Amino acid sequence: MASNLMKEHLNSRERLDGPNDDLEVIWGAQRIGMVLGVTSRQAFYLLERNMLKGAAKLGCRWCITLKALRANVEPPH
Repeated sequence: MASNLMKEHLNSRERLDGPNDDLEVIWGAQRIGMVLGVTSRQAFYLLERNMLKGAAKLGCRWCITLKALRANVEPPH
């Protein structure tokens, strides 16, 4: 499920912004999909089926921290 694009995005952001950026909140299925390297429809599918741990729906909008998103796609250490 993890795409190379997402890994590259996360690695480049870590180099630029540092490790404290893990608390950044990503809002909306479209942006979550962009980070994952999937369409907004695919991201919405994952979110609606609770397949992304740490994601929450506030009102009618999905959100997840970068750290939680990273935990969903990276193998455990």
